Amino acid sequence: MKRYSFLALASVLLLSVLCVYSVSQAANTIKVGIVDTYTGPATTFTNDVLDGFKLAVQKINASGGILGRKIEYTTRDEKFKPDIGLAMAKELVLKEKVDILMGTINSATTLAISDFVRKEKIPFFVTFAKSDKIVAEKGHRYIFNMNENTEMAGRAAAIALAKKPYVKYWIAGDDYEYGHAIAEGVWDNLKKQRSFPFSPPRDRTPPKGSTERPTTSSTIPTPPRTRPSWPISRRHTTAIPGSVPSTGT
Repeated sequence: MKRYSFLALASVLLLSVLCVYSVSQAANTIKVGIVDTYTGPATTFTNDVLDGFKLAVQKINASGGILGRKIEYTTRDEKFKPDIGLAMAKELVLKEKVDILMGTINSATTLAISDFVRKEKIPFFVTFAKSDKIVAEKGHRYIFNMNENTEMAGRAAAIALAKKPYVKYWIAGDDYEYGHAIAEGVWDNLKKQRSFPFSPPRDRTPPKGSTERPTTSSTIPTPPRTRPSWPISRRHTTAIPGSVPSTGT
């Protein structure tokens, strides 16, 4: 119930912003296009987002809509594939003439759609994707993130890890945008927490014939005496490409 209440509230806030954009449009409805993953494990989360949005739309439309205009929405399943997601977004904007886009749980899809909506000047509300590139490096005036990102999560993890006497870190994750972004978020913030210089990453190639996987490691040299006296290092590996994660983002 708390989850649905939060999602419904987020949807109400989203639609409140919509009225500023849509009031000048000559139409009787506000059309929202939703691009997200509606097949596979990610639906554990995406269906919750959609259900919360539906609850908000029903309540708003029952009370007369926004400035007298009812909310309409249509969904597209991008199947956790950025190329499909981008194609769906283009279809919704160019053919269906939606006023706004929403989605998606896939950070790579979100980044692809983000570039498109920037050119088309269509507001895009990101409901679940978490890569910090979405509103930082790749951010612009037409994209809005409705949840925490990998910079925030990485900072929280780094604060906790920096209090431990660990000297080596192995960060494993899926080989797609979110997996890389959360790994970098943890490592970059950990370096800030420990506050001493680090050496550039070094690739380690296993001996010929070995079954060991290649790794990349970074080390921080012995810090000043006012700091713990151990160096720290990081090894980072990723999962086999092409696997579909349980949560997306």
